[in-house]
Amino acid sequence: MHIYIKPVDVAAAAAAQERLDNLIKPKNALGKLEDMVKTYAAVQGLSKPEELPCDKKGIILFAAPESIDAVGLLIEQHKELNINVVLAETPLAAMEEGAMLAQEFVSNNEYDLVCFDVVDKNELSLQAAAGAMLQAAAMNVAIMHNGVTTDKALKIAGEREKEVGNYVIGKGDVLQLPVDKVWLKAKMNFSIFDAALKCYKEMETFQEAGVNLPL
Repeated sequence: MHIYIKPVDVAAAAAAQERLDNLIKPKNALGKLEDMVKTYAAVQGLSKPEELPCDKKGIILFAAPESIDAVGLLIEQHKELNINVVLAETPLAAMEEGAMLAQEFVSNNEYDLVCFDVVDKNELSLQAAAGAMLQAAAMNVAIMHNGVTTDKALKIAGEREKEVGNYVIGKGDVLQLPVDKVWLKAKMNFSIFDAALKCYKEMETFQEAGVNLPL
């Protein structure tokens, strides 16, 4: 599987940090949430508040064939989830299958931010999630971190293309949400990211508020 992921825009990240530092709040008061905004700005290559929408988000889960019963129940109870049973029989084929599904998923829905996770801990499910991450990053789409399985899939993806890690928002599971349902945790992570982005977009800087700070 050959894939190219362009480097994120470090200048946009620096510009975003400058704005964060100048918002009417104590410096670094948003903590790790500021890192989430910076990562998103770097992926988008933009830093102006009006240029950073994140209106479309999606969750895609992968599962092994032996988890088909659990998948059926999830689809019945959570119709908004996109769940795929991995049919590939080798790690490489599973990765390619995940990449193909991610391309279709992202293209059809024009997502700004996506979360990939697994229903089970099957190795082929993780390979598919890794392929999906690679494809999303290649399409210049940010990826929401969602816990331990994200780290496992990200490690697999990083062995193919190191740059993929720079597309992940909330690396290291910075949110630390004690939620065992991966789709619910993803929704909560999205909400927290929305709050961080809302602060970035709607809070004024000292300059915008007409406050002259002493030199």
